[in-house]
Amino acid sequence: MCWKASIAIIQDHPWFGIGPGKKNFRSVYQQYAETIRHKERQLKKENTNELPEQTKGKKKRRLKDIEKLSHAHNIFLHIWAEAGTVGLLTFLWLFITIFYASIKAWRLSKAGYEKAFLMGIVASLISIFSHGLTDSFWKKPEALFLWYIIGIGFVVIHNTSKVQKDEFVRT
Repeated sequence: MCWKASIAIIQDHPWFGIGPGKKNFRSVYQQYAETIRHKERQLKKENTNELPEQTKGKKKRRLKDIEKLSHAHNIFLHIWAEAGTVGLLTFLWLFITIFYASIKAWRLSKAGYEKAFLMGIVASLISIFSHGLTDSFWKKPEALFLWYIIGIGFVVIHNTSKVQKDEFVRT
């Protein structure tokens, strides 16, 4: 449901999204989720002969679940819904650049702690974004860990490129 509602939000607000914030996403999500849930109930009623007494308990529980959701449970859908296509492309550009720079520095570095650090950074980025496919870590402590990884990556990349320049000058 959260992905369906997020996609509907993206379709209605494609360029700049709905804006950041848990409360903002929650209120917009509630509107879309109720509409989608209503349409799904109508389809279900058309396909099955379910009695109204059977759906009353389910309805109350589901409405409480709808009110609690504050993110899209997918980092890419979440950023796209909040920041639009412009924000998503910026986000992707930033992390593809970081990933590319880390891989390039890893390939050019000699064996040692720098190569191991860069491999760990690349593996961390892959695992963080793999986790991001099913949850949004953006406004949680895990996001701080991501920036630590990126900061360490930039230090190692800078040191690797500095050593390579020094070696080039000597030859």
